[in-house]
Amino acid sequence: MAGHSLGGIVSLIYSAEHEEQVAGIAFIDSSHYNQYDYFGKEYRDATFNQIEEYLPYVWLIELRSNLGVSKLMAIFDTSMSEEQVEEHSMLESIHRWNSPYSTMKSMASNLKLSFEQGKEAHYDLGDLPIIVLSAGSPVVSDSQEIEGISTEEFRKGFDILQKDLAGLSSNGKHVFVNGTNHGSIVYNDETADHILSLIPLIGER
Repeated sequence: MAGHSLGGIVSLIYSAEHEEQVAGIAFIDSSHYNQYDYFGKEYRDATFNQIEEYLPYVWLIELRSNLGVSKLMAIFDTSMSEEQVEEHSMLESIHRWNSPYSTMKSMASNLKLSFEQGKEAHYDLGDLPIIVLSAGSPVVSDSQEIEGISTEEFRKGFDILQKDLAGLSSNGKHVFVNGTNHGSIVYNDETADHILSLIPLIGER
C-alpha cells in the first residue's frame, strides 16, 4: 500500500484490519496519528478550526479549475517554474474528474475520527517492509505559526513522528526526497523508485 498525507493513516488502519492482505507500506509525506496531540491541545484545536474555516473557500478552487484559470496561469505566467506548471496541470486534472469540495468536506468532517482510528491501529508491524518518504521542503510555509509553534519546531516534531512510523517495523526505513514539497513528492521519480525498492524486500519474506 502507498498512502500520501492522510492516506498514510488510512493505509495503517487498513493494514491493522486486513493484516493478511498487506505485504508492505509506503508512507508518502504521511500524516501521523499523533501529530496534532504531539504539539499540545491548543495547537490541535487551532489546526482543526483552521481546516473547518477553510472549507467555504474550497468551491473557489473548483470554480477556478472549471473556468480554466489554472491552465491559463500555467501558460501565461512566465515566472512559474517547470515544477509549478506540472503541479498546476495535475491539480486541474484532479479537479476536472473529482469535485474537491465534497472530498475536502468529507475529509475535514471525519479528520478527528481518522486520527483516533489511526491511534487504535498503531501496532507492532513485525518485519513488514515499510518505507517512510518525507518531502525535502517544509510541509508548512516559513511564516506560518500556530499557537506559538513555529515552522522550525513543527518540522523537527514532524521529522520525529516520521521516524516513529518507520519504527513500527524492524524492516522500516525513513528517507527524504530532496527537491520536493508535500504536493510534488507524489509524482517525483525518486518517490517511485523508493516505493519499488520495497518489492525485493516483500519477496524475501
